[in-house]
Amino acid sequence: MRLYNAAPFVAAALNGAFAQTYSPLEIIVADDHSEDESFAIAERLAAAYRGPHRVALLRNEANLGVGSQIEVIRAAMHGEILVIADGDDISLPERVARVAEAFTRGGPGLMGVDCRFSIIDERGRPITDVPLAVAGVGGPSERLTAAEIARGRGGPHGAAAAYRRTVLDAGSPLAGLRHSEDRILALRGRLLGRLLTLPEDLVLRRVHGANVSGAVGTSWSGEKLRAWLDEETRRRVAVTAAMRRNLAAMAAAGLIDGAEVAETAAAIASYGREVRVIRAARRLGWTALLPLHRELRRLGVPPRESLRAILTQTCPVLAMMLLRRNPLVRARERGRLR
Repeated sequence: MRLYNAAPFVAAALNGAFAQTYSPLEIIVADDHSEDESFAIAERLAAAYRGPHRVALLRNEANLGVGSQIEVIRAAMHGEILVIADGDDISLPERVARVAEAFTRGGPGLMGVDCRFSIIDERGRPITDVPLAVAGVGGPSERLTAAEIARGRGGPHGAAAAYRRTVLDAGSPLAGLRHSEDRILALRGRLLGRLLTLPEDLVLRRVHGANVSGAVGTSWSGEKLRAWLDEETRRRVAVTAAMRRNLAAMAAAGLIDGAEVAETAAAIASYGREVRVIRAARRLGWTALLPLHRELRRLGVPPRESLRAILTQTCPVLAMMLLRRNPLVRARERGRLR
């Protein structure tokens, strides 16, 4: 369980882990130097726990980011399967059991298993008026190519995924990565073998104002939105570099064949060009909106995603007006105000 500044939600998340029906289960709570009471709450709950699962608590001396959290957990875990959970979400009791069954049935070539999920608000109430795709629920992971994952066109959601230790040990270390560690793990898994999505909801994913990714507020100004996208784009540059390093390391180790290396490398290069186009938008201004949009479309970026990125850099006030109509953004704000 990855934990960072999630004090209002830790009890529900950890109780969800305690309630898992699978055994033997090792629950590792890895706190990334939370500034609130998250770790103290986890300590109290772990001390009071009397169930069958083994519980270990870790706390980073400084905030290291999601990539380093994965590396800390990898070093501490004793099992062969890592089921990832976040400190603001709730895993339903059968989640680990269903994941373990899938890995057993899938054999050694199955490298990653994720599941569908429902979304809840800050107070744990179901959000039912947001389309699944907008909520982040993608299509079946087994249909994805490595190139599609590299381009960000789908892949297991980080809060609902599980991987073999083989995936964690492949590639180059994730330390220092603060964005899209789930894409790197999914890419490794797909290059090494197969992925699978379980069809049932096994996680309650919480949508709130402090989500690590995507927490755009309806009260934001256009400039705040643009500053947020600037930071997101800088992180995408780091993700591009991390994908290149992982691909090179896996190729050098002889884990993937030349054809797959070439196809995935081309996809990573295309993603890098996409990031450069978005970064250029602010410098070129609104007069370049249509040419930049055409270039992103040529690179395979979906129309809405392309327009949102370019508008945010060139016409941030208009972009913010459109984002206020996004059903997920509105649902997050409703949950906060009620």
